[in-house]
Formats: sequence, structure tokens, C-alpha cells
Amino acid sequence: MPLKPWEKWESDVQDALGLRGTVSSGSKFYDISDGVGTDYDSDFRLMADAKCTEKGSYSIKWDFMSQWIEKAAQHGTRFILPIRFNNGKGLNTDYVALSFDDFCEIEKAAKSEFTSDEIDLIEKIIYVAPEETKKTLTSIIKKMK
Repeated sequence: MPLKPWEKWESDVQDALGLRGTVSSGSKFYDISDGVGTDYDSDFRLMADAKCTEKGSYSIKWDFMSQWIEKAAQHGTRFILPIRFNNGKGLNTDYVALSFDDFCEIEKAAKSEFTSDEIDLIEKIIYVAPEETKKTLTSIIKKMK
């Protein structure tokens, strides 16, 4: 039996973002949302509540967003609201709503790429660093490449 459009969207969001699906599409108080990030070391672990509509609009209310942002924060995550507009003919248009602060943090992180000279310098520092520091710096270099 084919998935309903909203089920397909939840699955697409989970797959694209590497999120763990939740019990009964997040309807249980102990496992809320439609997907949660599993990288507990990440500074930007996500909690998503995916919405799919065949209408030409989707209304976002302040109460809804603020409650989800607070719930997500309580779980050590950042809330996103992925929205899919499904025209019923297989054409989807996808968006995501998130707090402006989170957007700014993502944008800042995207700009903070290191040059190859900077990476070379850090690799030279790793060579002479104490063992504990080497491990930390090596993991940072892997993320930068």
C-alpha cells in the first residue's frame, strides 16, 4: 500500500536529515515530533515536525512555533518545521521554517570555511601537539575537509 503524502514527506525529511523516526508520528508524549537527530555531540541536533498540504497555503502561528521551539530546547535540539506543498500531481515544493537565530547560526557556519593554508598550519600544529590535543585537532581537521 503506497504511503500517504504526509507519510512520504516525514520519511523524506528523516532520510534527508539523518533523523530517527518517532513512535506513531510523534503522537506519544515520550517521543514527540516526526524526527530527531541522533548525533548527540552536534551543536545543531534537529527536531522536526513535518507538515504536508495539498492546499496553496500553510499558516504558521506564533503559539505553535514557540511551543515547539521550547519543547525542542528541552530535548537539547533545534526545532525546524519542514513544509511540503503537494499539488496532487507529483509536483512538490519544499520549504523549512526555523528561528531567525538558528538561521543566522547556520549561515555563519557556512561562511566559516578554512583555506588550505589554514588547514596545513593546523596539521603542522597537530604534529607537535600533546597526544590529547592531537585527537581533538585531528577530529576538527576531518570536519573541515
